[in-house]
Formats: sequence, structure tokens, C-alpha cells
Amino acid sequence: MQTRPIALMLLVALTATDALAATPRAVTREDQREMMVTIYNGNLGLVKDVRETHFPAGTTEVQFADVAALIDPTTVHLKSLTDPAGLKILEQSYEYDLLTSQKLMEKYVGRKVRLYQTDGTYHEATLLSTNGPIFEINGQIHMGHYGRLVLPSLPENLVGQPTLVWLLRNHTTRPQRVEASYLTGGITWKADYVMELAAKAAAADASRDFQSEGFFEYHLYTLDGRTTIKDNQTKQLSLLSATEVPVAKHLIYYGAQDYYRNAYGMPISNQKVAVYLEIRNSKENRLGVPLPKGKVRVYKADRSGSQQFIGEDWTDHTAKDERMKIKMGDAFDVVGSRVQKDYKKLGPGLWEVEWEIALRNHKPEDQTVTVVEPVPGDWQVLASSHPYEKVEAHTLQYKTLVPKEGATKLTYRLRIRA
Repeated sequence: MQTRPIALMLLVALTATDALAATPRAVTREDQREMMVTIYNGNLGLVKDVRETHFPAGTTEVQFADVAALIDPTTVHLKSLTDPAGLKILEQSYEYDLLTSQKLMEKYVGRKVRLYQTDGTYHEATLLSTNGPIFEINGQIHMGHYGRLVLPSLPENLVGQPTLVWLLRNHTTRPQRVEASYLTGGITWKADYVMELAAKAAAADASRDFQSEGFFEYHLYTLDGRTTIKDNQTKQLSLLSATEVPVAKHLIYYGAQDYYRNAYGMPISNQKVAVYLEIRNSKENRLGVPLPKGKVRVYKADRSGSQQFIGEDWTDHTAKDERMKIKMGDAFDVVGSRVQKDYKKLGPGLWEVEWEIALRNHKPEDQTVTVVEPVPGDWQVLASSHPYEKVEAHTLQYKTLVPKEGATKLTYRLRIRA
């Protein structure tokens, strides 16, 4: 018995509700009911866009217009808040071939256009290239603009705004709320702090326009209310404010590890004394909320009462009950210098070094200067003119009072094995 190949054709009849709609359903900004944006550091935002609309039952094409221009289409998630199980995305594309004069011309390369003259007459022309541009008119090639270019119609594959196009399968025709969520670039945030020293105001705890909550290993700040974010806009929102926050000022004179391994024949002068402000982020100090990383700008009133800018610094994320340090620069009227009084190399990797540090205060008030000396290797203080503290394995520290319009000298001798 012979077998012979046959062609089998399967005919499927589709009902009207299963057929793809000829005209895509447009869901625009006018259908929007809610918009929520979570903004992250590093040029990233999470958008949740809730719109109210209705779709025909079955398979239909939908244009979800007015989305962020820098959307990451791979992150889009659509769900129906009304009928979660009845709506599903079968296909998705992102159209952002926006209308510009250059793109319009590119779409008409090789096609007929009209070039209008100032007297209202026109020439039929073929656009050969947008680089020039170059036209063919009556068999001749014309380069450059030869009149006002008029196109006969708008190409179908250009859109006026960023648009998501979905092929959806829907089970209900009744109105429903849908939420489209996606990640987008082009949006970021940063914290800026304004500090006024010696402000005469009544003490008040931090008032907050944002609610803070711990979220995984991050902190989420939620605005208590609504606002708008426009395209290319920079907006400032108040995170918190507080008055009469205790601020401590520290003068710090830093050394360097290299001082202990080399012989210095000349005094080391003109070393700067750094000025730091310190705040403890505690409830007792009328704060006590997680403070994000940001730039702190500090102002102080002069004798006339006018606020003057005195410095700025970047501060890292500061958790509740931790301390925020702000470097204000270098002191002008408090200076330091050092002299190596003795240097001995006792053997391989073994030294004895003696230093004298002079601190001079030209201010009309006494000043306390913290001297921080990084010391390498294993070390031992053999002699010291002032009390000292070994704050870390490789850090020697002094807190020294320098009298007004006066000077203080401290000396110490170390034995170091490295």
C-alpha cells in the first residue's frame, strides 16, 4: 500500500470579539487618575501610572501614551486593579520616533514633495537627500534650499510623544483601572542642607514634610501631600527643619605617617588647622531622623545681623544617633608648625623620633586644638609634655588648650618598630 503526501488546511472562524481591532485604543494623560514616583540616587526613578479606561473584550491593540521619554521598556509591568486576572500583555513595543523636521525629511527621501516660492507658486520635486538638502526638479539636480518645503502628509510611523503599544487580551468590557509601572532615567534627587549658626529662634523639634521608614537596607522618604514634576524641571522640597540644634566646633591639627621614617632638617611650618562642625543626630538635639547624603551650606550672621556664607561640605548618610561632621575649611587665626627635635635609626625597622609642635592662637578667646598624629607600626611614647590618648592602634591624640593671643608647645618622643 502506497502512502501519498497530502496538504491539510485548517480554517478557523474568529468572532468579532477575538479579532484584532482595526483602530488601536488610545489611553492618554486625560485618563490618568494617579501618578506615583519613587526617585533613587543615580538617575533612576520608578513610575506607577494609574489610568481609568475600558477595553473591548478579546485581543486588542492599545496605545499607552505620555510615558517618560527615558523609559526602560524592559521594566514595564501592567496590571488591572479592577480585574487582575482578566488582563494580559501578549506583545509590547515602545515607539519614540518623535516628530522633528529632520525625521520628517528622512521619511520623504525618494518621494515627491512641493517647494513653495515667495509668490505662492510651487515646484514639484523629489527629495534625494537630506544632506544639503538635494532635490530633483524637472530632471535637474538642485542643492540647498529652493523654497519652503511642504510635505503632503504625516508619516504613520512617527508619533508626537513617547508611547507604549500593547497587544492585550482582555476579558471584560466594563471600565477598569490599570496601573503601568516602569523604571526610567532622566530623574534624580539630592539632599541640600542649610545651617544657620547662632540663629535667635525659639527651640522646636524637627518638623517633617516627608515620612521616613526603613526599607530593606535603605530609607524611604514619602512626601506628605502631592506635587508635580515637569519636564526639565528642578524642584526643591523641604525634608525637615529644626531650630536650636547644638553644634560643636572642633579645631584639628593633623600630622602624617611619613614624619616618623625620615629625618627633617628644617621646621615644617604653615601647616593648617582644620575647622570642623559636629552635630549629633539625636532626638535630644531635636533631630533623630535618618539624614541622607548631601551638601551642607553654613551661614552665620555678621555684626549687622546679615547672614553670610562661611563654608560648605559634603556629608555622608547619617543614621539616627550618629554624628555628622562638616569640614568648614582651615582656621585663619589659629596656626601650627612642627620641628623634628631628634631622629635616630636604632636598627632595621626601629626608630626613635622626637617632635615639638607649636600652636599659635591670634583670636581674643582661648581655643582648644585637637592634635591627631598618625603613627605607623608598633609604637611607644617614651616622653610627653602633655597628656595624650591612644585613640586607635595607629593614632596618637592630644587635646591642647591654646590661650588667647598666645601659644602652646607640646613635645613627645616615640620609639617605633615597623
